[in-house]
Amino acid sequence: MAHIPGCFHKGDHPDFSSWGEIRDVPRAWERIGNGDVIAANAGANVELRANQRCKHCDNRARHP
Repeated sequence: MAHIPGCFHKGDHPDFSSWGEIRDVPRAWERIGNGDVIAANAGANVELRANQRCKHCDNRARHP
């Protein structure tokens, strides 16, 4: 599941040890929405893959 920074699913807890990040991947958010699977390439857990977008984040991305 892909989230954008500030997603409330994370909450205030500072532990990101089980999270990965997708950085410097052109159109990653759009591509995930189109069904592509994008691998985490940064963060604590680069073993993760995103194949869908968080609905709450998607709403925020569409209506900032």
